[in-house]
Amino acid sequence: MFSKILGLLNKIIYKIRFGKSICFEGIPGFVTHMQIYVKSGKVKTGKNFVIKQGVYIAAVNGGKINIGNNVSINRNCILVSHDSISIGDNCAVGPNTIFYDHDHKFGINGIENGFKTAPIIVEDNCWIGAGVTILRGTHIGEGCIIGAGTIVKGNIPAHSLVTSERSIKIVSIKNREE
Repeated sequence: MFSKILGLLNKIIYKIRFGKSICFEGIPGFVTHMQIYVKSGKVKTGKNFVIKQGVYIAAVNGGKINIGNNVSINRNCILVSHDSISIGDNCAVGPNTIFYDHDHKFGINGIENGFKTAPIIVEDNCWIGAGVTILRGTHIGEGCIIGAGTIVKGNIPAHSLVTSERSIKIVSIKNREE
């Protein structure tokens, strides 16, 4: 009950702060230590949206974030859009996950002004594990599971399990060659 009251209060505060730039269907389940930032962008969430502490959502420079129904975003996630990020219905996002639909432009002299952007699309019924990084131009098909710690870019076919090869290399400091 407390979560619903807090969600309603936060919904009112964000509507006053951002007006038509933010839209919540239903009453989101919020906690107090999260941030939504909208500057020349739009954020829209569906029904039964649950967001945990430490989450940062930003839609800037025309960026759009659209989150479907029955989506939960766990602790300390970051979603930053300069283009568009779309998360379908019935998705779960694990803690410490990052969505960036943009990269800094760079050239021979280093970082230049501006960004390279491409949409991120996560279709319905996906499970994104803890510590996943989803980069610009990624399309994750329906029913996918993305394993913890994976960096994702490109097209992922529907109903795929995606993990990263992980190996640990242990070298003795005492016996290593200089």
